[in-house]
Amino acid sequence: MTVIKFWINLFDFLGNNSRAPKNYSYAQFEEAKLYIKKLKLKSINDWYSYLKSGEKPLFIPNHPERVYRNMGWNGISDFLGYESSRSKSIKYLDFEEAKHFVKKLNLNSVKEWNLFTKSKKRPLNLPTDPRTYYLTEWKNWYDFLGKYSFKDVHFTYNEAKKYVQKLNIKTEKEFRNFIKTGEKDKKLPNNPSLYYKDEWKGIGDFLGTGNKSKKLFISFLDLKKIAKSNSIKSQKEWYNFYKSKNKLTNIPYHPQRAYSKEWKGWADFLGK
Repeated sequence: MTVIKFWINLFDFLGNNSRAPKNYSYAQFEEAKLYIKKLKLKSINDWYSYLKSGEKPLFIPNHPERVYRNMGWNGISDFLGYESSRSKSIKYLDFEEAKHFVKKLNLNSVKEWNLFTKSKKRPLNLPTDPRTYYLTEWKNWYDFLGKYSFKDVHFTYNEAKKYVQKLNIKTEKEFRNFIKTGEKDKKLPNNPSLYYKDEWKGIGDFLGTGNKSKKLFISFLDLKKIAKSNSIKSQKEWYNFYKSKNKLTNIPYHPQRAYSKEWKGWADFLGK
């Protein structure tokens, strides 16, 4: 089978927090269509059920609309090998018309959009999956829903530090509990260590308490050896391992934060 090299993201590859090898190879568009057509899937719900089943081979992407975007993609029904009765009889709004209509709904999230599409309020000429139907015009959900982009609505790193330090939070655990309360300013991201990755200097610097705890941890290389020797294969397995060894104070629960400078992703950490 002919393959193309393409990488979307870690969720696309395995459906979990593991990272795929660089330049992972997928089947060519027409060959992927032939393979999927044999499964006789009749709807996008059938496709989602197939993804969850774990039976999909790795050479078929979870998001074919992205991988095959410029290779002849003509909608999910074409990819699955069926033509819906609705697509035959209904002419959908063009992209700008759809955006104009959706903006008036004042939806604030993808969750709210999904609830709207399941209700009787959705007009028939508005597709339930705009990402697939408006593939060439699609940018992101913020653009489609008429909201600000993700970066536009969050503090800068220094602003976030000033905001958090005024709260007098002393530990990472206290900070996580504060996030869970839902009382934070919306401009503060839930995962600042990831959002401010390029500027991140540790939780101690962020909270203004100093990075004293980092000196207690073993080296990053030794931590990787521990993960390998215990055959840890995923982020979830690492967290379970940590909880089982809760008496060990020299290893971090969140290695991606404790070793932010050395961190290259879970795949590198777990030796994949």
